Amino acid sequence: MSELSKFLDLILGTGGGGSQPAYESASEAEARRQARVDAGIEEIENVFGQFDQDFYDKSQDAYLDYYEPQLEDKYKKGLSDLKFALARGGRFGSSTEVDRKAKAAQDLGFQKQELASGAIKAADDSEKAVNAAKKEMMNLNQLNANPDLAASLSNQQAAILNQPPKFDPLLDVFGNITEGLAKREEIENRRKIRDQINLWEQGGGSGKIVR
Repeated sequence: MSELSKFLDLILGTGGGGSQPAYESASEAEARRQARVDAGIEEIENVFGQFDQDFYDKSQDAYLDYYEPQLEDKYKKGLSDLKFALARGGRFGSSTEVDRKAKAAQDLGFQKQELASGAIKAADDSEKAVNAAKKEMMNLNQLNANPDLAASLSNQQAAILNQPPKFDPLLDVFGNITEGLAKREEIENRRKIRDQINLWEQGGGSGKIVR
């Protein structure tokens, strides 16, 4: 028996060196490996079973819970800023007030629709992240055929996926509600001052000369 044959017998455990026992041994080894892969799949499925529709719905709710209060606060602040801007310009009850409030209400409705779309996207992104992590675990399990490792890595991924989502603060979408009012007020004030100067020059200028 050649040294190569002895080496193959040692690896494959044939003992007799025949081709048929070697084939059966390899088949048995593959069967045992597949059994470990199947056990790993079961571990992965058990861990990822927690990510159901209820989990994705919670992702959607978390998005809305974060952004809706901010939107309402910024809307109220925008109306408050508008109130003071109108008061400075003496425009309460004017068409400017009506138009600005109507535009703000329209913007609020649009922003609420945007939040609803964002919430749906947040849930979709969460589901994609779960599916990607699960697929990665399945690939690693197929490669390693180690159910204990599959369970450990899957639990690590699940812990990451269960972390609270992080969102960026909402932009000040109502910051332009008073846009242009201050400028018009300044122009109006300049006009009033100019008119007062003209009246003084026309009516009171001679008094200065007498003195």
